[in-house]
Amino acid sequence: MVHYKLTYFPTRGLAEVSRQLFQLAGVEFEDERLPKEEFLERKDTYPFKQVPVLSVDGHQIPQSVAIARYLGNKFVLRPCFERYPNHRLVNVMPYHSEWRMRSEDMCLLFCAQSASRCRSIVYDTVQHICHYFSDEGVDQAVISAKMTYLRVVSKSCL
Repeated sequence: MVHYKLTYFPTRGLAEVSRQLFQLAGVEFEDERLPKEEFLERKDTYPFKQVPVLSVDGHQIPQSVAIARYLGNKFVLRPCFERYPNHRLVNVMPYHSEWRMRSEDMCLLFCAQSASRCRSIVYDTVQHICHYFSDEGVDQAVISAKMTYLRVVSKSCL
């Protein structure tokens, strides 16, 4: 199980949005609230020497907006899609393709931002390309190694 630790001062401030995202998603996390003196002692261990910092299994994610985007994508967007590993769509053209997408999560975020058109995605895990379709593509899905087909299941959550 993933261990999340959110580190910030003992105030609401910049970490409050992230705390609320954890609560809304019903995901447990360690809420580390540092007194100023302890922060000054540990300051050099944090990226950019500042908080808030989210640790995900020891990997640190700095900056409040970056943390909120990460959590929102992780907890809010994933349930909006059905995932079919090793599948792609045939006989249908994407309305857009986006290169240099390092993960499926980046594809999901782009789809959510263009929610009026996006009905399905095919992610090429080798070339890191996301292909966006205005068709759900259920009837056009075929088995294909190293591709992932993602279908929007609920437009209301995008």
